[in-house]
Amino acid sequence: MSLARADASTSTATAWMLGLPCDLGLAQRGSADFDRWWPAFEHPPAETGPSVETAGLLPAPPRLTDESALRPPYYLHEILAYSKRVRARCAAALNAGRRPLCIGGDHSISIGPIRAAADFAHAAGRPLSILWLDSHADMNTSHTSPSGMVHGKALAAVLGLEPLLDDGPTPPTLAAGAARVAIVGTQSIDPLERANLRHPGIRETSLNEIRRVGWAETLAQTLDHLEPHRRLVYLSCDLDVIDPAQAGGVNTPCESGLTLTEVLEATRALLATGSVVGGDVVEFNPHTDTAGRTLACLRQIASALGST
Repeated sequence: MSLARADASTSTATAWMLGLPCDLGLAQRGSADFDRWWPAFEHPPAETGPSVETAGLLPAPPRLTDESALRPPYYLHEILAYSKRVRARCAAALNAGRRPLCIGGDHSISIGPIRAAADFAHAAGRPLSILWLDSHADMNTSHTSPSGMVHGKALAAVLGLEPLLDDGPTPPTLAAGAARVAIVGTQSIDPLERANLRHPGIRETSLNEIRRVGWAETLAQTLDHLEPHRRLVYLSCDLDVIDPAQAGGVNTPCESGLTLTEVLEATRALLATGSVVGGDVVEFNPHTDTAGRTLACLRQIASALGST
C-alpha cells in the first residue's frame, strides 16, 4: 500500500499488529500490564491467517513509584513523546504497505496511529474519516476536563483541539471540517465537553439513541456519515463500549453498552468497504477482567480488524 497505490483497497493490505502497553493516560494502573497477555497475539487466531504481521511491543515510559505529587495534566510530556514514537512506527508501516492495528493500552495511544493515518491520507490525496466506538466521547480539553486525564482528551488531541498534546502540525485531513468523525455508543459525556462535539464533521450517537432507532439503522447512518466510498477510514474501539456483562475488564466501565456482536458487525461492515487504513482496540484492564471474558472480546475484535 505505497503512496503511489493508495487508491487501491486498503482493507486488503496486510495488517500490522503493534502492542502498546500504556496506562499513562488514566489514574489507575492496569492497561500497561497488557504486555503479559501479548503472547496470545503473537500467534493470531487461525481465521486471520497470514493477513496479520505482529510487530511486537512498544513499551511506554514507566509510571512514577510515588504519584502523590502529580497534578494535571498528568504525564503529559511522557505521553506526547510516546505518541510521537507510535506515530513514526505506524507511518513507516503504512508506507511499507501495511495496515496498522494497535492493541492494548489506554485511549491516549490512539493519537499517534490516527495522526499517522491522517498524514498518509493527505499524501494519498484522500480525505479521512474516524469511527470512534466508545462509551465516552474523549473530546475533553484542558479547559473542560474534570479529571485532567489524557485518555479523556484523546479524540480532541487527534483533531488538534488540545494544544498541550500537539505532536506536530495537524494534518490537513484532520483540519476543522475536513475529517468526518462518528462517535458511536456514548453513555457518559462531561457537561463542558459536550460543546466540543459541535466541532465540524462530528456525529455523535448515544447508546439511548441506538436503542431507540435500532442497530441496523444506526450502522447504516454511521456508514453514510463516514463516506467510506471516497474516504479512508480509521476505526478506534474502546472496549468499554461493550456491555460490561461481556467485557467488564476495562478502565471506565458504564452500566450498559453495545453487544460484542454489534461491534463485530460494525468492524466487518467497514472492512467490507475496502477503505480501512488502520485501527486500534484499547482500554483493556486485565486486573478487572473476569474469567478472561474481556480478553476474549479483544481478541475477536482484533481478529476481525486483522482479516481481509
